[in-house]
Amino acid sequence: MGLRQSLLQLGASAALVLRQRLEMFALDLEEEILRIVLVVLGGLLALMLAFLALVFAGFAVVVVYWDVARVQAIVGVFSVFALGCMIVLLQLRSLWRKRAPFLQATLAELRKDLDLLASRATNPP
Repeated sequence: MGLRQSLLQLGASAALVLRQRLEMFALDLEEEILRIVLVVLGGLLALMLAFLALVFAGFAVVVVYWDVARVQAIVGVFSVFALGCMIVLLQLRSLWRKRAPFLQATLAELRKDLDLLASRATNPP
């Protein structure tokens, strides 16, 4: 096998490794974008529901308990919906914190490639 053939095989191998790493990068990027979209949409949904719940609950309480105990009823309904909103927001924060570091798999594979190349450079076959 000549030098030219070896260089061609080396180039083909390098191109294959590069393509695989770029595919991994694309998958990592897609996962991160989907996760961000989910968290943003979930946060917006929680805010919208909390707002609607508070408006309607406050209105209903004021109407029903106008003469009896309107302040206590408003505070109670508000507390229930505020607690629900906090639970959703805490779950979203937990989801956000549990995510894997960005490009973790791609960077790990690149480290393996570099380690392999370094070991072959110091210990040729």
